[in-house]
Amino acid sequence: MRTIIIYLFLAISTFAARAEDFGAVFTKGYEFYLRSDYPAAREMFAQIPPQKTELSALASYYLASISAFEGDGKAAERNFALALENAQTPQTRSNAFVQAARFFIANSDYVKVVEFSEKIPADLLGGRGKFYVAQALYFLGKKKESAKMFASILSEFDDKSSVGADMLVAAITEKKKFAAGLKLDFAPKTPAGIARADILAGRKIAQPFGEISFLAQTILAEQTPTPEILDA
Repeated sequence: MRTIIIYLFLAISTFAARAEDFGAVFTKGYEFYLRSDYPAAREMFAQIPPQKTELSALASYYLASISAFEGDGKAAERNFALALENAQTPQTRSNAFVQAARFFIANSDYVKVVEFSEKIPADLLGGRGKFYVAQALYFLGKKKESAKMFASILSEFDDKSSVGADMLVAAITEKKKFAAGLKLDFAPKTPAGIARADILAGRKIAQPFGEISFLAQTILAEQTPTPEILDA
């Protein structure tokens, strides 16, 4: 019995030490990644084995990003899938899907966007994820489903931090093909929502600078002299 206890203790200690080592390896890899030294970063991240841990998911995420940057589609797809499968937090799963979707959209692989969207709960898609799925559905000829997905982003129009809502507004105002003819029915209740409605209607933004989205702030900066913005 004593032998078994000692063995278990040593096994647990070894696992903890390895987890700590992997953490150090990841940190080093991330440092290389930030310096755009992708070969060195890949070498570090590749040492972390695929498993159901957040660290493993993040390593796969960055490996996928490196592969996407280098144009290795198969490796990017494989690692994005691992990141989605092993992620332990909603944020990591959502980010992994968004980056995967961006990669697939850039390569006109719309089927993969839809397939990957089925790997995570719908509530984790977020506005950005829904935007890419709607875009993919449009180019797959599923225009009604696309319009429905785009419309689902309206629930975020009053949220100034919603990137997905800004992406949709920009696509409409830039007359993107996949956003043409969209009929958005919403009643804005916040300065952020009102500003987005103003952008869509071609009106000048009159909402406080600090209470509107990044897109609206950018447009307001073009409409208003700097001193007035700073006083807002």
